[in-house]
Amino acid sequence: MQKDLIRIFEEQAPNDLSHFFYDNAIAIDQLIQQYESWNLSNTRQQMQCIHEIRKGIRQRTADNGWTDIDGLDICYQFMRPGVPAINIEAGFTATRTQAAGEFVINITTTGIQAWNHYEDKLLQVYREYEPVIAMQKTILRVAAIGGAEQDKILEALQQVYAFLHKLCGQAREYKVTVPGLS
Repeated sequence: MQKDLIRIFEEQAPNDLSHFFYDNAIAIDQLIQQYESWNLSNTRQQMQCIHEIRKGIRQRTADNGWTDIDGLDICYQFMRPGVPAINIEAGFTATRTQAAGEFVINITTTGIQAWNHYEDKLLQVYREYEPVIAMQKTILRVAAIGGAEQDKILEALQQVYAFLHKLCGQAREYKVTVPGLS
């Protein structure tokens, strides 16, 4: 039905569309408000779930380097001098029945040189999905898990973290603050 409705709008002449909007302005405004309310509710639920996932993965990895982007995605960046940065970026997508219906985990790099540095080793382990290049970013989906399966989500994040940690040869860095010198 929704595709038919959209097709009807696309096929309308500008004057016909203008008349339709004028005649139905109140109903359209109400529909927009309902959509915005539904979308806001989904966003809030996803943010709450991301908060719980971030808390859990920080505990499992004993690493507070996990951050979130606007509360909607969880991220971890592996950086080491002389080696290109590589990231874990993950978040929820809504499904027809659930605001946090699916949790998607991606490995990302910025720039083709960074991707080329890791490509062979990544594709030996993560073969299910093809990498996607969008602008200067390469995105490799490594997992898609039901949003309600928090234990599986945390396990998958921990496995990707451990793999990339080993791949990057990243030693843990501890920052020491010395009063008067820092």
